[in-house]
Amino acid sequence: MSYLAVLLLLARLVTVRVEVQYELNGARWFIATETTIMLRTGDVTGDGKVTLLDVLVILRWVLDGQYPDLQRPDADFNQNGRADIGDAVLCLRQAIGAR
Repeated sequence: MSYLAVLLLLARLVTVRVEVQYELNGARWFIATETTIMLRTGDVTGDGKVTLLDVLVILRWVLDGQYPDLQRPDADFNQNGRADIGDAVLCLRQAIGAR
């Protein structure tokens, strides 16, 4: 498997929509924007790479139950809809370069 194929398997496209309504000088304003971003699965610290720190963060979330379900899709390696111990193991394998 090529490096590009691995990157595409580990990446996930997410569409983000932001809507803002406000009033200014008696006039009501509405602004909306939508963009698609690519999340790199496992890079929960946002530093651009998957390291042992990412593994520790996922483990802490799993053990503390801080991020249930899909609040952090970048932590969901096995794409089962939640961060769990299996995701931490898969993150560890990527961090140390294991196949």
